Order: sequence, then structure tokens, then C-alpha cells
Amino acid sequence: MTIAVAARRGPPWADAAVVLAGLALVGWIVGEVAFLRTFSWMQPVCAGYGALLAVLGWRSARSAGAPGHGA
Repeated sequence: MTIAVAARRGPPWADAAVVLAGLALVGWIVGEVAFLRTFSWMQPVCAGYGALLAVLGWRSARSAGAPGHGA
């Protein structure tokens, strides 16, 4: 939630924080499956959400560096 608020306000580190949060979520789910050796339908949903966050944060960071972008 904190990263969502930060991303909305637009500080320069917000895109990197979103990518990091997405990758952390994916890593957490991979570790959970490896350690617990159980499967739930929520695990691929959460991993997919984390991957989506990482991709969207990365794309946002790339577009922020493009000419003509910004306030």
C-alpha cells in the first residue's frame, strides 16, 4: 500500500520500488512452494500479480526516461 501511494505521488524512486515489490512477491511465492511443497490456487495468482507489478514498474521507468515525458 505504501508503494502504491508513493507511485501515485510520483517520486523518482517509485518505479524502482514497484519493480522491487513485484520481484519480492514472485520470489516469496517461489520460496514458499519450494519450502512447503504444497500448492494453492492463490500462489499462481499472487506470482502473476507480482510479475505484473514488476513489468509495469519497469515500463513506467523506461517511459519516464523517454524524451518528451515528464512534468
